[in-house]
Amino acid sequence: MLQNKVLAIDIGHAKIKLVLGKQRRDSVKVEKAVTIDTPIAGYNNGYILKPKEIAKTIKHAMESNDIKRSRAIFTLSSTDIITRQLI
Repeated sequence: MLQNKVLAIDIGHAKIKLVLGKQRRDSVKVEKAVTIDTPIAGYNNGYILKPKEIAKTIKHAMESNDIKRSRAIFTLSSTDIITRQLI
């Protein structure tokens, strides 16, 4: 059976969240969830200021928690982003 696993990575000012999940029909099963500190001065308002440090931090968290995925979804939060709901 084909399983659709994906790693979601949310980079925030203070924390980086990694969630590994599997989609099954109408639901998502969370297999692992990890929260780590964002490197100091590495991220600010939607801008990754220290990409090498952010990447190293994420890679270390993935290795430490046995997360192996090639498909990933990244999210960033920023006051400069405008969102609109489409109906």
